Amino acid sequence: MTCPCAPRGAPQFDPDREGPSDADLERFGGDMRPCPVCRSSVYDGATVCPSCGAWLEDAPAGGVLKRALFTAGLIAAGVAFILVFVL
Repeated sequence: MTCPCAPRGAPQFDPDREGPSDADLERFGGDMRPCPVCRSSVYDGATVCPSCGAWLEDAPAGGVLKRALFTAGLIAAGVAFILVFVL
């Protein structure tokens, strides 16, 4: 990164010192990224590689746990209802 305190005419003057550096733009500037399995280019927003079919993002692990807890809570509420109002 260049020095933000240099005079405006100096070659190392950075008029946008809060913006990304040239190295950041080179590394993160594209719309494509390599597939971790086959190294082919895929879009950043893709979830599956079109070349090899590998998943590029992990499935959320909390979905199964939330469903199990909801089902257990529903069963517990049903048992509590039966114990209170039926017996």
